[in-house]
Amino acid sequence: MRFLYNNKRQEAFRRELRARSTPAETILWQFIRAKRFMYFKFRRQYGVGKYILDFFCLKLRLAIEVDGDSHFNDKAIITDRIRETFLKKLDIRVVRFTNQEIYFDFENVMNRLRQSIIDRLPKIDTSPNPSYARRGTVKPNSFIKGESKPTPPRIELVPSHAREGARPARFALRPARLRIDEVDAGGSKAGGGGTVTH
Repeated sequence: MRFLYNNKRQEAFRRELRARSTPAETILWQFIRAKRFMYFKFRRQYGVGKYILDFFCLKLRLAIEVDGDSHFNDKAIITDRIRETFLKKLDIRVVRFTNQEIYFDFENVMNRLRQSIIDRLPKIDTSPNPSYARRGTVKPNSFIKGESKPTPPRIELVPSHAREGARPARFALRPARLRIDEVDAGGSKAGGGGTVTH
């Protein structure tokens, strides 16, 4: 296969898919775009072989698929299995979320995604990365070297109108950034959490 990733022949179609993203895809994209989630870069509508993935992190070889109602008929289920078999041969892990999970159980979606990222950390370069120390975040190397994994962070959705000193938003449910408080095993804050908003 000449173009394994982002075949030029699919470029127009991928652009079209980005332009007509589903509401569920748009919500998730606001939280993972531009390295907002755990500092890993995800790309939208990324081509691998003849398939186009909803979201893909090349460094982790982690794909995210958001499944609407069309994915639950017999034909679509078989097609998805064939696609996952192909991706597995390329060492690409696929994590799936339904529209309903994103709409009504988003905190669990982000926790599952966080765990999927942690599980893929041994796949990336294990050389020291000083940028993690500068940012004050957890180094992937700490997981690779066998150190104990920290308790998953508590993820709280912060509406954009809740910013300190900000005027009330016109729409109360605008997309919000993550507020992550790292906690230790005893439940207390470890190093103080950061709040990132629009």
